[in-house]
Amino acid sequence: MDFLSNFVDCLNDYLATNEISASAFCKTAGISVSGLLAVLAGKTEPSLATVIKCADAMHCSADYLLGLADSPEYTPTSAAASFPERLFALLRTRGITQYRLAADCGLEQSAISKWKRGKLPKPETLILLSEYLRCSADWLLGRSDLT
Repeated sequence: MDFLSNFVDCLNDYLATNEISASAFCKTAGISVSGLLAVLAGKTEPSLATVIKCADAMHCSADYLLGLADSPEYTPTSAAASFPERLFALLRTRGITQYRLAADCGLEQSAISKWKRGKLPKPETLILLSEYLRCSADWLLGRSDLT
């Protein structure tokens, strides 16, 4: 199943199980109703920021919403860290250069430079990074201490 289908299925299941409207969920999550309705209709993909806000509101893992985990459970981090902090520390630890990361994953150097400045990758790119680095998306995002 692709990322968007999985995300929509998880969100629809959550809304139905908790008997909550999309509008009420958007208010809780801090996202726009029109944006979420477009995602639910399959007209657009959510940004990674939206995925994170949904995961936070649903008290579930981003890995679950991204289709990387079968279970929604996750352990929140005890010490906040940002995506660039986690990513570049892991690259250093594993001896992976930014050039190698870009080459192995088919990424542009400019995207990696933007991440250094705090921009989040697209959800599909986070999935790719998580699989390449063999770590959870939640860990890369600084949402969990479990890799």
